[in-house]
Amino acid sequence: MNRKKDIAILIVVPCFNEEHRLKTEAFLRFSIDYPNIHFLFVNDGSTDNTAQILRDLCQENHSLNNISFDANRGKAEAVRQGVLFAQKELDQYDFIGFLDADLSTPLFEINNFISAIALHENIKFVLGIRVIRLGAIIEQNRIRYHLSRVFANLAGFVLKEPLFDTQCGAKLFHTSIVHKLFEEAFISKWLFDVELIARFKIFYSGRPDHVILEHPLEEWRGIKGSKIKKRHFLNVPYHLTKIWLKYRKEIKKSHPLTKQ
Repeated sequence: MNRKKDIAILIVVPCFNEEHRLKTEAFLRFSIDYPNIHFLFVNDGSTDNTAQILRDLCQENHSLNNISFDANRGKAEAVRQGVLFAQKELDQYDFIGFLDADLSTPLFEINNFISAIALHENIKFVLGIRVIRLGAIIEQNRIRYHLSRVFANLAGFVLKEPLFDTQCGAKLFHTSIVHKLFEEAFISKWLFDVELIARFKIFYSGRPDHVILEHPLEEWRGIKGSKIKKRHFLNVPYHLTKIWLKYRKEIKKSHPLTKQ
């Protein structure tokens, strides 16, 4: 049995001023080749031609859809609103996730996620992680790489979990847990990935039927034009402190996450 065809997935793609970075042909070809994987593009108040490009793209295939905001809300809220918008149709899908619009994580990695899910029972949360290793193509700026390692250690300290990479923009969630993870607005526009892990830990740790998986990507390439600048790392301690203050009591009472 081909499990890839059995698992239905919706991917939310937040977009802000992606006119020159959005690979429309790649999304269109992939949606034709894999009809079990749908995309919801969220235009987050773009000031360029992104909105029209998305409207034109989504007319090409029924598995592509889009919503648009008049004002920029930030990636965290764009993803959250995309998930909330899709809730009325979640019974059509097994998993929902998000992916960066620039395809720094290639679309074929979605199928690699599905393959990993098929091999392990009870996976409810999949995190793509960028591991520089033989056999993988991980092209990350050296400074950003070292900063990301420092950040991962800090996030792991806050969450009381040994995490390798929380900020890779490729994640999947079983639709049964979406309400718990996305109902409440995030307190950080850029570190909401850490909040997602915190919420999963609070609600589902200690349950062997709710497994979290860190899945190493085969390919990841840093694309020019990232909205995250090096100066944003200066604000990391402040945002992590806010997250720690909000979730620390619940995290302290929770069990270690069940991992694969």
